[in-house]
Parts: sequence; structure tokens; C-alpha cells
Amino acid sequence: MNLLFGEDILPVYSGSCTTMITTVRYGKRRYFKIVYTDTSRADYLTEDLEEFQRIAFPKKDREKDHGIKEARVYLPVDLLKVQTSSTHNESNKK
Repeated sequence: MNLLFGEDILPVYSGSCTTMITTVRYGKRRYFKIVYTDTSRADYLTEDLEEFQRIAFPKKDREKDHGIKEARVYLPVDLLKVQTSSTHNESNKK
């Protein structure tokens, strides 16, 4: 995946890398979002890759619950654009 992004966004280890859902989505700009399991805690947004990796993918105690429900990566990569169903239906009519 990192090869497609052109940089090392997601962790690469010989063992377990993450203990939560990590999604990669299209975004007009590169940024990162951490969604916490405690819904009273605000989502954490950052454009700093190292900061995101440090919080979302700690190198120590990877199997420990760090209170993160999901890590989201938003990248301006065309490959990540999703075709909407209305566009898909119009292209099938041709």
C-alpha cells in the first residue's frame, strides 16, 4: 500500500502492525484523523505524519488498547476516488 501512496504512511513490521481499524480514503489534501473509542473525546486531526504514526501506531505495547477506535488516512491519490452509484449507472447505460 505504501508504494501506491509514494511514502511510508502505514506501519510495516514483521509482527502485528495495528490493533484497530485503519482506513485510507481520498482527500483533497493529506491529513490524518484518529477516532477514539470514548465518544466524549474529540477526534484528533493532524497533517503531521510522524505525529499521527506516533499516536496511532505506537512502537511499544502495540497489542495494548490505547483507546483508539479507528485511524483514518486521507490522501489526494486518484486511485482512492470512489465512483458514485449515479455515475456508475450512467456509464452502464452506454
